[in-house]
Amino acid sequence: MHLISALLLFTLSVPGAAATTTGGCGSHGAWGGECSIENTGTQIDIGASRGSGGEPGRTDETGGLGRDLVRAPAEPCVPSEEDLCRGNYETAGLPDVTMDDLASFRPAAPMAASEPANVGIAGMPTNFVVAASTHTVSGDLFGYAVTVRFTPVSFAFAHGDGTTARTTTPGATWSALGQAEFTPTATSHAYAARGDYAVTVATTYVAHVDFGGGWRDVPGTLTLTSAAYPVRIVEARTGLVQHTCDERPSAAGC
Repeated sequence: MHLISALLLFTLSVPGAAATTTGGCGSHGAWGGECSIENTGTQIDIGASRGSGGEPGRTDETGGLGRDLVRAPAEPCVPSEEDLCRGNYETAGLPDVTMDDLASFRPAAPMAASEPANVGIAGMPTNFVVAASTHTVSGDLFGYAVTVRFTPVSFAFAHGDGTTARTTTPGATWSALGQAEFTPTATSHAYAARGDYAVTVATTYVAHVDFGGGWRDVPGTLTLTSAAYPVRIVEARTGLVQHTCDERPSAAGC
């Protein structure tokens, strides 16, 4: 019998939680008890030191390379990270994904709306709400089935009067907020003068991809700008009258 010393090192790029495992490989065969596995979340490093050889010409029941690797029949093999310490397997890593790669997975274009509907009063808040939320798009990428998740993270409003505002919320209606009409909100804007304005909102998204093993970050952001939304701002004037229009329908202004 000859003493053999060798070092096995594999690198496998796979998604997963970071973890390190040592020991436990020696019970499966000639690879000694110094097997170590480190999972960083995007890469698995596997190393093992090999001790004395077994019987020449013997192979394990998996058909692996191990001429000197003998698995005891009385010890059933339970698939685990430890089994990666055997030889004769191929490693394959999932591709890195950039935002440019997701050109065919673009999220739905954001839409802006205001209340009161399309009309506001000069000097008083007009409330804007953006229809944009977290959603997923499925398809194929690099030959793999993939799900892409887009999450809006910021909203840049251009009010059409030369002013802009950036928020991290798409806004909500006065009713949903439990507020009275014409009260300020996180996404409202008060126009100084009457007129017709074209409002747009640029929504910025972050993306994650899932090839079936968990969500992975995609570097960068994607910004989409909505179509122009028309808003008419009018002036509200009040005056003292002797009678209401119900009392005197023919009065001026009725």
